[in-house]
Amino acid sequence: MESPTYATLREVARLYADAQRQGAACCRGTTQTQCMFLTEIGWAGQLTLRELAHRLGFDKSWTSRVVDGLVAAGLLYKTSSPDDRRSVLISLTTEGHQRHAELNAMLNAHAERVMHRIPAEKRAAVYDALELLRAALRAENVDTTSEAHAQTVS
Repeated sequence: MESPTYATLREVARLYADAQRQGAACCRGTTQTQCMFLTEIGWAGQLTLRELAHRLGFDKSWTSRVVDGLVAAGLLYKTSSPDDRRSVLISLTTEGHQRHAELNAMLNAHAERVMHRIPAEKRAAVYDALELLRAALRAENVDTTSEAHAQTVS
């Protein structure tokens, strides 16, 4: 039998991700996929095509097509890496930065509305639990990435 805690965690993650995607879709007609790309690049500042594909869990050719569409829309720059001419660096244009800021403002407002639905006296405990969960997820991501790399090398 499944633990209620694990089912709750998965449901919370799903509900939150769904709500954030719906909110992001309202950002001047930006698709959910485009929002994912803009958000990831905005957080990183600059990524190679390979890094972006890996972070988002997409294959490199599909990632390249989405990036090309965002370049055509004036939201991204593609430049050759000074370290490796075969590698392409992706960054936000001025318009991309504006869209990223709008998207973050919208998503942060949603998060704030959700947190205000929690009784004020319990918000600090929820915040503490979220910090612990974030640390656990980051550690899991590092462990999973390390394991995948070890399997690739061997």
